[in-house]
Order: sequence, then C-alpha cells, then structure tokens
Amino acid sequence: MLKFWMGFILWLSLITLLCLLPIKSTAPQTQLDKIGHLVVFLFLVLLAFYHPRRGLILGALLFLFGANYGFLIELVQKKIPGRDFDQLDFIMDLSGLGIGMIILGIWAWAKKGKNNEPKSENRLAHSKDI
Repeated sequence: MLKFWMGFILWLSLITLLCLLPIKSTAPQTQLDKIGHLVVFLFLVLLAFYHPRRGLILGALLFLFGANYGFLIELVQKKIPGRDFDQLDFIMDLSGLGIGMIILGIWAWAKKGKNNEPKSENRLAHSKDI
C-alpha cells in the first residue's frame, strides 16, 4: 500500500509542477504538450496496479479524481502568466484517463478469465503413472 501512496503523491507532484510552471507566452504550443497531458493522466490511472485492492473500482475513483484535478489545474492556469485554460488540454487529460481505464478493464477481464479456468485433474493422474 505504501508503494501506491508514494507513487501517487510523487506522480501528482510531477503533474502539478509541470502544469503550473509559468512559461513564456511566446513559446509555441506543440502537439508534444497535448501528448504529455495524455501520458501523465494515463499513468495516474495505471497507479491502480500498485494498490493491494487494485481493480476497476479503484481505477474509476482515480479517473474521477484525475478528471476533477485536471479541470482544477486548467482553472488555476488562467491565473499563471503565460498559461491559460485550454479545453484541448483537458480533453487530452480525459483521454489519458479513459485509455488507462480501458487498460485496467482488459487486465481485470484477463485476470478474471485466468482465475476461472478449470484446474487440470489430469496432472495428478499423470504423476501417478510415472
């Protein structure tokens, strides 16, 4: 559990630092900025893998937290020189969170399927034959 909370706090600190640093208004906005928003919020949801009760419910909570946090960051950026509220940044935040939820869903589905496989009774029979 400590690994999850350390990762969560460190990752949230990184997001906050990167999103709230003042930038020169003359700097051109690149697509790399948008991809950066997607990636950092994607990994925010994927931190659910490090929680002992990992799963879709925790992922959904991280999604809701991330969506609200991303919106709050955009509101705060309006007050920072060289920054502004960018709807596309928020959309990319939500996209990253959504992709993270899809990955968690696939993982949960694969894990559920693996746990539901019937155990082979033939292993015991084969070991007696040897």
